[in-house]
Amino acid sequence: MEEGKEVQKISIDTNSVKNRGKIVRSEIIKFDRVPLISPNGDVMIKEMSFEIQEGMHVMIAGPNGCGKSSLFRILGELWPIFGGEVHKPSLDKIFYIPQRPYLPVGTLRDQIIYPQTPDEMKANGFTDKDLLDILDHVRLKYL
Repeated sequence: MEEGKEVQKISIDTNSVKNRGKIVRSEIIKFDRVPLISPNGDVMIKEMSFEIQEGMHVMIAGPNGCGKSSLFRILGELWPIFGGEVHKPSLDKIFYIPQRPYLPVGTLRDQIIYPQTPDEMKANGFTDKDLLDILDHVRLKYL
């Protein structure tokens, strides 16, 4: 965040459906009343709306800490959506390369299930065997 800029922090119940936004599969990219909130509750932008049609040229610019990378983390489904609707192509149709590699601190399991915790993973019905199957599918089971 910018020096001297106060960051609003909110308490988020990540299991609550009412705090979740909605992803709509679409040929366009559209954010409709989507807040930029980090998984730990930092609010960067209370609400944003925009639409990008095929063939448009778009430049996203701004100072450090204003939410540029956060927007792409939401678009890439690395971060949860806490409100509004994101219209976007499926993940096999878009590709996101961050300016710096982004890996959360922790185990290989933590990397695979991010932003969920191991308890959330289990509560959602996934097991370590499911993770091994994923690693096998992407030819990384040796890890």
